[in-house]
Amino acid sequence: MATVSILIPGRRADYLGRALISAQRQTFGDVEILVGDETPDAALQPIVDRLDDARIRYIRHSPDDALRIDEVLWARASGRYVKWLGDSDMLMPESVERLVDAFRRAPDSVLAFHGRVFVDANDSVVDTPRSLMKVNELGLVGRDLLVREMVGELRNFVGETSNVMVDRQRASADDIFAYRGFKLDGLGDVGMYLNLAERAPLIAVGGYWSMSRRDASERARRLQTYESAAIYEWELFVRGEAASGRLTGAALAEAAARLQRVYSARKGDFPELARLLDNLGELTTVAAPELFDTERFRSGYASARAAVAARTSQAALGVSSNGHAAATIAPRDTDRLTAVTAKPVRLVCATRVSQERFMTDTALGRSLSAHRYEQAPELLLYANNSTGLPTLYNAAIEQSASHPAILVFVHDDVSIVDFFWAERVQEALRHFDVVGLAGNRRRLPRQPAWAFGTPDFKWDDAAYLSGSVGHGNGFPSQVSRFGPAGVECKLLDGLMLIADSERLVQAGVRFDEQFAFHFYDVDFCRQAESKGLRMGTWPISVVHESGGAFGSAAWRAGYERYLRKYGE
Repeated sequence: MATVSILIPGRRADYLGRALISAQRQTFGDVEILVGDETPDAALQPIVDRLDDARIRYIRHSPDDALRIDEVLWARASGRYVKWLGDSDMLMPESVERLVDAFRRAPDSVLAFHGRVFVDANDSVVDTPRSLMKVNELGLVGRDLLVREMVGELRNFVGETSNVMVDRQRASADDIFAYRGFKLDGLGDVGMYLNLAERAPLIAVGGYWSMSRRDASERARRLQTYESAAIYEWELFVRGEAASGRLTGAALAEAAARLQRVYSARKGDFPELARLLDNLGELTTVAAPELFDTERFRSGYASARAAVAARTSQAALGVSSNGHAAATIAPRDTDRLTAVTAKPVRLVCATRVSQERFMTDTALGRSLSAHRYEQAPELLLYANNSTGLPTLYNAAIEQSASHPAILVFVHDDVSIVDFFWAERVQEALRHFDVVGLAGNRRRLPRQPAWAFGTPDFKWDDAAYLSGSVGHGNGFPSQVSRFGPAGVECKLLDGLMLIADSERLVQAGVRFDEQFAFHFYDVDFCRQAESKGLRMGTWPISVVHESGGAFGSAAWRAGYERYLRKYGE
């Protein structure tokens, strides 16, 4: 068993060879080097194989693994100490030796760190931050200092995880990858420092013993993925430390002011920050012990995380080389047709499976892969999801404020079997503002679903029902014809809901996030009606694999919330 495990979460091949060589050349030789590969095509394995070093272990990360690559490596490590190393960063030869020595000199600590310089693509130094300690000096950094100067100033002065070493025997996965029960997407390093400083002060080692890469393509990737999380997670820390009584008075007010400036400056890039900005007043008006648990913050934070998840998994459906031209539909309203068709069709879907398995393991994915398009629709996919649909759908609406689209909110167990479904979507929006496949032309008190007229699940009179939906797996074993399509409705089935994003944004219509998986659709319809939007059904052929979960405990809880909201 090695004394030190050097963990390299691998996401790109560009600089991995340099990172590995720097790990191999450590003056402290008792190390193992674990490389986790989460590239879609195992692109890192040839780089590892070429080095032919028994100390290096290659770990292929499965897309279906519930753990993130960092967590997998942590679980596989065998060393007493864990040294992180970014796949584009490098260690100076004495990095590991200096940090191990620091633990020997301060054995009560759980984390040690040293300084780093920044290098460019050619390994040339482009920035040298101010060092906390001189070479050969050690210092202890207590948690109060972290709260005051890191959290209070929104400034990570310790640096990235490539600078640190952790005593694995005295730290848990929860210490490394979460903060007060929240998974972290952008500031996991800061969360780790705060957590481990609860046990003992951190050890600051003087000198610059690693190199952190500044790369334009990596910067662009972060902007498209986790840059937003690296902003709003500061508020998580501010609220958490304020609730525990460590960040108070003027320091809390200054942290709130800093967050306001950052949110205001970046909300144009990341619309999800606007909602958090609106709630910042709580930091100075709500009692400190309640700051971490207010409903407005929890809801805004969940929405922001959903927006990040959508941004990281968004992909366009590929067009096959044998794609055919779309059918032409004669316009009934030329002006409106032009306005609608100028926008892309964007499917919005949440699924429990991974992004890689979506196209093969879900009804929606399989059906989409069979279609050929002249202009491919976009797919906004929330993979590996357990978040309520309204939170995700609202994130999609917020994102569309800067990137308008025809939004198609659809379940992953729906097969779209209509060859001309994209054209049908466009056609439907020339008649209605919100479109579904099945619905009810009236709404009754205490109605438990769009199709049932009474709380004991009796079907409403057929004269009021509209639309058709197939049932089965792929090919319909049954087609339910509820009534004629193309008629105005009061309620729509949530298996597929279609709307022009600009109409939703303009009317201020959103999904109510208290209805996680049940009643979000009927509530949405009531909100749309109250804002003057016209709703109706349209004939689009689909096959639905699920019949719903009426009567389950989660359904009944949603029904009670729905009745309370509308006083029924």
